[in-house]
This record gives sequence, structure tokens and C-alpha cells, in this order.
Amino acid sequence: MKRIFAAAFSYAAALVGAGFASGQEIIMFFVRYGKWSIAGIIFSAVMFGVFAAAVMEVCINRRTDDYSYFLSGIMPRGIQKVFAVLSLIFALSVVCVMSACFGETLYMMLGIERWIGAAAMSGATAVILLSGRKSALKMNAVIGAVIVIGVSAFGFYFLGYREHQAFSNFTESVVSAVSYPGYNLLTAGAVLAGLSAFLRDVKEARMCAIASAVMMFIMMALMWLILSIYYNKIDLGEIPMLTMALRQSRLCGLVYSVLISAAVITTAVSNGLCAVEFIKPYIGEKLSVMMVCVIGFAFGTAGFSRLIDTAYRWCGYAGIIGSIYIVIKSFKFLKNKEK
Repeated sequence: MKRIFAAAFSYAAALVGAGFASGQEIIMFFVRYGKWSIAGIIFSAVMFGVFAAAVMEVCINRRTDDYSYFLSGIMPRGIQKVFAVLSLIFALSVVCVMSACFGETLYMMLGIERWIGAAAMSGATAVILLSGRKSALKMNAVIGAVIVIGVSAFGFYFLGYREHQAFSNFTESVVSAVSYPGYNLLTAGAVLAGLSAFLRDVKEARMCAIASAVMMFIMMALMWLILSIYYNKIDLGEIPMLTMALRQSRLCGLVYSVLISAAVITTAVSNGLCAVEFIKPYIGEKLSVMMVCVIGFAFGTAGFSRLIDTAYRWCGYAGIIGSIYIVIKSFKFLKNKEK
């Protein structure tokens, strides 16, 4: 159970980034489309679990924790290269968004210039990436547990002290929700491949996938409920969940800002690892790390919500196609191996 939950928390930490913990993603992809967007949340949680099971089962069967090797066994070289390019672009986009979010959080809480926060996040990411993949994944597991428990606890607290009762207006449009798991899973495979090395067999991989899917559903559903209540009723700002925390008290705001910062660093590290994996064969590991972090700082000042609503959305449509393709090919590989 320790191995299973450590892997599940590490995977959740990779998915729960600045956009998620802040509430901005939940508004952009779900809340703005009304009550029926809960269907998108259910779909996303299921997709997170199925994808995790597919990738880790194949990696355990092939006895590898190398994502590139995993891809080479389930897709033609041409498609693999296209998927690698998409993954690299999105991984770099995520590092930029994490830098932007940390800068915005420091500005809201302490009045520090946004570029200083972006620079600090880029520097911290570089240090952790240079420590190696195993150390980074272990750190993500510990911080991931704190994030999942903390975000869920705040969700229940906010629901208990809500000021409004009505949800946002009904609309049938839930197409946007499909792109949400897509962009998250573009780079999650690299993390899952690494985590498979900590699990003993396929049974543990499946249990890890179920646990992580349940964690993600609980957090997404809680945020959806809270933000649906307040959407279009108050100014939620760039970081909606932090705005909600500050409405309770300054102390709540400080505690939640720590949770956001934790989510920022784990996701920046996870996606930074993915980007480095694709770049290092060409320019070496250390130079790859510096390149990724410099890009993160350079674009991290473009505006937090603007980055989420553009880079994330378009990468999501491509990602959901790629993720479904990987799931189908993975289960086909496993079925053939059984025969």
C-alpha cells in the first residue's frame, strides 16, 4: 500500500499544477459551461486512471522506466516523433505557466514583482532537475500527499462556509472539457514510466491507477462545486481558489498560497523532466535543464490565465487524441503478450 499510494500521490502531483490548484483550469474548462460540465470531470478522472494503468502495465511488462522506449514499442517511429514534439512543446508551456503562477501568487500575497517570482521558480526547478529523476519523483510523492489532502480539506471548508446557493446558468456545451485530460496526459506518460519502477507487478499498477483517479475526481468535483457557486457573482481574480481563501481570512490565504506553491513546483519539475528527456540526447542534460528553465522564466511573465486559455486548450485537443491512441495501443500490446 505504501508503494501504491506513493506512486499515486506522485502522479497526482504531476497533474495538480498551478492551473488546477488555483481553480483557473476548473473555471476555463468546466464551470463556465454550467451544471452538465460535471460529465467532463467524470470523463477526465476516468481518463487519468485508464491512461495510468495502460502506461504502467506496459512498462512493467517490458521492464523499463524509459518513456521513449515505451513509445517505441507501441507506435511507429513517425508518429512517435510527432508525439514527442507535441509533448516537448506542452512541457515547456507548463513550465512557463508554473513560473507565471508563482509570480502571481507572490504578487497577491506579498506585493513582490511578478518577474521576481518567475525567476525564483525557474531557479528552484533547475536545482531539483539537476538532482536527478529518482530524487525528483520521490519529492513529488511527499509533496503530492500534502497537496491532495490540503486541497480537499480546503474544498470541504469552503463548501461549509459558502455565501451563495445557486449554481451558474445551464448550458449544454461540454466540448471544452474533453481537452482538459488531453493536455495533462501529454507529458504525464514520462512521469508514469518512471513511477512504474517503484511498483512490483501489474496488480499494483492497476490499484495505483484507481487510487489516483479517485483522488483527482474528489479534488476536481469539490473545486467545481465551490467555483460554480461563486462564478459570475464575485470577482474571482487570476487565482480563484486563493481569492476564496482570502475571503475567509489572511491566514487561510497564506496556507492556501503554500499549497499552490507546492503544486507549482511539483508540476514544473514533472514537466521539466519530460522536456529534458526529449532534449538531452542533442545538447546534454545540464544544458537541457538550463534551457528549459530560461524558457520558463522568459514566457512566465505573459499572464497566468492567458497562458492557460491558449497554450493549454490547443495542446489539449492534440493530447486527447494522442492519449487515446496510446491507451488503445497499450492494451493491444498487453493482449498480444497474453496470447
